Amino acid sequence: MQVRAMDLWGTEKEVPSLAVVVAEVKLTDYETEKLKKALVGSFYGTDRGLKATSETRAEIVELITQLEAKNPTPASNDALTLLNGKWTLAYTSFAGLFPLLSSGLLPLLV
Repeated sequence: MQVRAMDLWGTEKEVPSLAVVVAEVKLTDYETEKLKKALVGSFYGTDRGLKATSETRAEIVELITQLEAKNPTPASNDALTLLNGKWTLAYTSFAGLFPLLSSGLLPLLV
């Protein structure tokens, strides 16, 4: 987007408009943060997914889908270095982990 601006001497020139772009980024950041908070809030009471109801699971899947659509990394599978670090399991829908979660064999890292 281009806007017309006048400099100190009255010369008119076209310059790129950064204000519009900044406003869009802030709105997107706000929406993303709102989705992240809703996702983390939906984990409450699920015991890392073990006690999640079907409605809660559906809500979590929907929130994850919305967040994936806002992913700023175009090729997420090629950017595995972004995943380096210490992770804490907050929720899983992987049924293979449910026996470990229910037996308490998976250490509580929180």
